[in-house]
Order: sequence, then structure tokens, then C-alpha cells
Amino acid sequence: MSERNEIREYIERGWHIVMLHGIRDADGECTCGSKHEGSRGSRGKHPIAAAWQDSATIDTKEIIRIAKRVPEHNIGLLLGPKSGIIDIEFDDPEGEKTARELFEGIKTPTYHSGRSVHRLFRWNDELPRATCIKWRGLEIRLGADKAQQSVAPPSIHHSGHAYRWAWGFEPWNVELMDVPEEVLIGIANQEAGGEDRPEGKGREILTIDRADEGGRNDVLFRFACRQFSSISMADPRAVGDVCEIVRAMNLAKCNPPLGDEEIETLINSAMGYALRDEHKNGSKQVSQSPQAVAGQSVKIGYERHGLERVPDNRDPMKTFGWKPGSWKLTVVDTDPVTYELIVPEWEGHVKNGQISLNLGQFENAARMASAVLAQTKMIILDEAPRMWPEAWNGRRGFPGLKSQLMEVAGRRSGDQDCDRLLCVAVYMDERLQTARDGSLADVAGSPVRLDDGQIVLQWTQFFQNGVICGRFTKADVADFKRRLGLTSDDSKQVRCNGGGRKYLTFLAAPHLQELSETLEQGYGGIDVDSPQVRHTVEPEGSEF
Repeated sequence: MSERNEIREYIERGWHIVMLHGIRDADGECTCGSKHEGSRGSRGKHPIAAAWQDSATIDTKEIIRIAKRVPEHNIGLLLGPKSGIIDIEFDDPEGEKTARELFEGIKTPTYHSGRSVHRLFRWNDELPRATCIKWRGLEIRLGADKAQQSVAPPSIHHSGHAYRWAWGFEPWNVELMDVPEEVLIGIANQEAGGEDRPEGKGREILTIDRADEGGRNDVLFRFACRQFSSISMADPRAVGDVCEIVRAMNLAKCNPPLGDEEIETLINSAMGYALRDEHKNGSKQVSQSPQAVAGQSVKIGYERHGLERVPDNRDPMKTFGWKPGSWKLTVVDTDPVTYELIVPEWEGHVKNGQISLNLGQFENAARMASAVLAQTKMIILDEAPRMWPEAWNGRRGFPGLKSQLMEVAGRRSGDQDCDRLLCVAVYMDERLQTARDGSLADVAGSPVRLDDGQIVLQWTQFFQNGVICGRFTKADVADFKRRLGLTSDDSKQVRCNGGGRKYLTFLAAPHLQELSETLEQGYGGIDVDSPQVRHTVEPEGSEF
């Protein structure tokens, strides 16, 4: 694709362009004329305009004017709220390993530079007002405090390599994804001083905005993590104080407040993360088991999730492996096969403590952990990246949880299981119930009903949670789109609030009628009201 077409794609998405000096073909030096002594790596990376923070633009004419003035130029993308994007990259082996662990299976616009991989994610108002945060080897470029830009394709690196989009991960082929939950928590902890705090040093108490029912757990959990990460977990009084602060914040800021059982479960989870952070960062002092601190029984590590620890015979303080404990598995004979995992300890996070996994998620430790996080919203199994794959897959001399669960798994018939397209139809019908009246500029996470009766939505984002949770596949969604009679003519780019552009799909009366008939007919005689069909919708209380 030509540079002009790539820039056009950026502009259509509302990504503001920063014109940069480039690399001269003749001698490999920067077009600004400077030798950049002592900072050779900045060649071809700095803006042409002095006030580039203000001159970043989506005006095609202005971009062409600058490009003609500096023919050997590079292209930068302005990061932060104005463009609606952030950039996560790495420059060392630790960051590469972290990226591989956290971003496996995540399809968001991704490109290669001279020595790194850049992943673009959707800006989130919960992100801190910071310029750049370094966490676990990743460089998380936010551009919220001071302006920040990232060199983008098809620019030329000073090494001579071209910046290029990863195949299949171009912005015109995949949509921006939200920042993964684990990264958001890591950023919050880092901003609160979690990884670099001196032992025993406290921090100013952070506050939260008022949280309504839909976002109470998420907002309060982040707050609790920040507070626990700002103290020493070896100090029982400090930990007890934070527990009381979180409980008080629940009563003062949550509408309505979480129940006693819910708030204690949330506090336990946040304490566990802080304790593991102290272990990971080499703290020699470990809090006496938090029972003494919070006045309740709290298990650390995977024991908190109902698994049974098997100590190493040579050193009982070390873990040799894990047994399923309270975990139970049922194999459901569906097409494709479904695995139902019951974890009683998760009943406060997901209905009946039940997690549904497809084959790919069950086979892969990282995908399994991602599915658990997507469905529970709070449970992170792979926060210690090396531990979880070993626990799930096993190690030499000890089987993993996957095989142990399968050996004693129950099995039930899939006679009542629904057709895959009907699963998509039921899911879509439930989500459309949330449609609100508005205009094109109002389209965000939820669908919008226009004055003429059409319903407008972001197609991929609309079904994203169902795909992540294994309810159906992207192929099923594509098949159902064809069944509804939707074509490319029913989708177009429009400008939304914030100045960005989004691909929107318009559901007119014929499409909605086809959806209704599919549900009425049960698509092949299957009962639409059967429990298995309704199970394709997110569990009660979850958010999309």
C-alpha cells in the first residue's frame, strides 16, 4: 500500500499525523541536517514542526504540503486522548517475553520497527495522566500528560529497515482492542509506586469517583490494588488500615455499595496481588498470613482459587505441583466441543462459579487464563507467567491440572445444545435490548437506535465478548452476518464524538425481521428458550 493510502487510513480513524524528519538516501543522515552526536538513535524520529504537539493534524492538504517541503520524511502518530490510541512496545528481552505472555491471541493493530514490535490499543479514560510508563520491560506510551508520538509505517528506520504492519494486523483489517485488564492493573500499581516503592513507605491515599452498579467491582478493585501496592504488606497495621479504607470507600462511593461477601472477596483478591508483588520484587519480609491482618481466612497463591498445593519433598517450602482440589470439569458433546469448569471459589465473580471453554482455550494455558479473566472480570491466573503454564500443562514427574481434570471429568449429552448460528442470534437479540435512542455520534460500546428505526452498532466490538468467552467463533459471526443479508453497503465510516471515525453497521427493518424469524423458528427446530441456548448470553451481572 502506498504512503498516501496508509495516511488516508490513519486519518479515517481519527489518528492525528505528526510529520517527522526522515533518513536521507544519500548518506543515511537525518533530513534535519544534524549529525545527532550522542543521540544517533533519534535520527528520523523527531518532528519537523517545533510545536508539533499542536500541529498534529488529520488535514490531508497540510500533510501533503509538508511532505512536498521535506520529501524524505517519516510519519508519526500522535498518542493519547486526541487520537484515541496508545502504543505498547519493548526494547529488551524482558519486554519481549512479557509481550508474548500478555498479548498472545490479541488481534489489535501491530507493526514492526527497527528492533521492536508496537501494538496499538484503544485509549481508556481510566489510564493515568502520564506520558510514558515502563512496566515489566514494556514501554507503555500514553501521551496523556505531555505529548507523545510514535514513528509509524511506512517510515524508514535509521538502520535502513522500513516500519511495516504485521500481516493480518493492519488497522484496516483489525480493530483497536481495549488495553488488557492485567496491563491496566499493572499500570495502576506502577503509578502507585508498586514495583519501586521503598520498604514500608506509605503514599498519599488515592480516591475514586462515584461508581454506579455497572462498574463498582472494577473501579473499587483497581482502587484496592493501588492502596495495597503503596504500603508494605509486612505491616499488619497498614494492611488493616487499607482494608478499612476500601470498605469505607465502598460505602461512600459505590451506588449501591457491594455486599459484605462481595467486598471481602474483592479485598482478598487485591491483597493476594500485593503479596505476590512483594514476593516477585524480592521482599524478605512477608506479612503473617493475612488472617491476622484482616480477621479472615485468606489463602495465598492458587490455593485461594481452590487448588491443592503439592509440596516438594526435598524442600516443603517449594511447590512441586497442583491438584484440582475443588475444581470440577464437565465435557459437553457440542459441535464444537465445550468444557464447563466449575470453581466454587469464583461464585462471587461468575454465576455458579462456572467457566465455559472451547477446545483452543482448554488446550492452551494462556488462552485458558484469558477466558477466565474475560468471564470473571477479576481473576488473573497467569500473573506469575511461568507458574501458570506449568500448573496447567504439568511438569516432568507431575501431571498438569488439564490432564488431572480430564481423568475424572464428567460428560453430558449435547442433545439440547443449540445450533451455532442460533447462539449468535440469541446473543445478538439480548444485546440489542440495550440499544438506546440517539444519533450516529453517540455510538460507542452499546448499539444506538436512530429516529428512522435503524439500529447502529460496531459489528466486531458488538460480538467481541462472546468470541472471547468461547460462546461462538468469528466464523459463526461472519456466517450469521450473511444470513441476515448484511453486505458492505450496510457498513460505513462515520465521525463520532471525540473527532475519531468508526466503522458502523446499520441494521434496517429487513435485517431485524430476519433476526426475529430466526429466533421464532428456532433455526432448525431447536428450542430458543432452552437453558443451553440462553447460556450463550453473558452470565447475569456481567458487563460488555
